Amino acid sequence: MSDDRLARIESKLDNLTADVGAVKLDVAVLKTDVGVLKTGQNTLEGKVVELGDHMRALHQDVVDRIKAIAEDDGRIEMNRRFDEVLQAIRDHSIPGDAADRYFARKINEHDRRLDALEGRS
Repeated sequence: MSDDRLARIESKLDNLTADVGAVKLDVAVLKTDVGVLKTGQNTLEGKVVELGDHMRALHQDVVDRIKAIAEDDGRIEMNRRFDEVLQAIRDHSIPGDAADRYFARKINEHDRRLDALEGRS
């Protein structure tokens, strides 16, 4: 082989060696990045588990609150009072009927009291 050809082969070999060195450096950087990503993924998985626990606790709290509302006697009393207010509004919308109902209610109350006093209940 000629010296010129040998020089070109050595030059190409040097270039390949430099390229392999650059690839090795890039692989090392990628390995570092993958390690950082794995650490981030582990942290994220922990946060997701923590968020799931928190969401389950919130869900249970909402379920408990809904049950408490359903069992609340105050709401039943409030609805009864609303019915009384609505009835009063209806009573006042027709004055003659309102007076009839009012006096009928009073007479019934007096009759019940008299029956109770006389022992007829």
